[in-house]
Amino acid sequence: MKGKFPLMDIGALEDISAITEIQDGNHGERHPKVADYIEDGIPFVMANNLNNGFVDLNGCSRISEDQARSLRIGFSICGDVLLTHKGTLGNIALVTEADPFVMLTPQVTYYRTDNSRLLNRFLVYALREPGFQARMHSVGAQGTRPYVGITAQRKLQIIFPPRDIQGRIADILSAYDDLIENNRRRMALLDEAAQQTYREWFVRLRFPGHEHVKIKRCVPEGWERKSLAS
Repeated sequence: MKGKFPLMDIGALEDISAITEIQDGNHGERHPKVADYIEDGIPFVMANNLNNGFVDLNGCSRISEDQARSLRIGFSICGDVLLTHKGTLGNIALVTEADPFVMLTPQVTYYRTDNSRLLNRFLVYALREPGFQARMHSVGAQGTRPYVGITAQRKLQIIFPPRDIQGRIADILSAYDDLIENNRRRMALLDEAAQQTYREWFVRLRFPGHEHVKIKRCVPEGWERKSLAS
């Protein structure tokens, strides 16, 4: 994807307001803890929730909206581009769902763009581009633990073609990503269906014809317990 397109520092893109905001999550004592997690609330996005350009909201831990609003930074909204910068380096995702926002851990940075200058969908691919990934990992490898803070991120370079070219690149690549994501969702649905069938048949014992089978010692009549061969 690099081709003849120029490279620009992320900080320079911020200077011309193509990137309007860069921020990570809360550090220190105000960082949400495991004890704060609840079943339903604001998604608390960690590095492992960024997969193949998408945020896995179903896999996110969650915190209450009251606790989220008490935090100082880390509020990410629809359209932000996320980048993991600590521990796990270089995972990228576009926030497509946020009601009203998602919260980030300190390991994740959000990039907010002026889409008239830097298309957020293109930025996803610019950050996934092998040259950028190599530069980021080279910087991150200089410490005892992989880490590229926001100050260091601003010194990294990404390709920056004209806005119309950004749109064409994003349209072509996103079509493939959409196919991959649709297949991933289908596989997840099939996996869930298989698990539901297993639980229904072998845990709840509601297999086809169970109405006509007697249960003896928690085992349907005609069935027997056996160890699986190793």
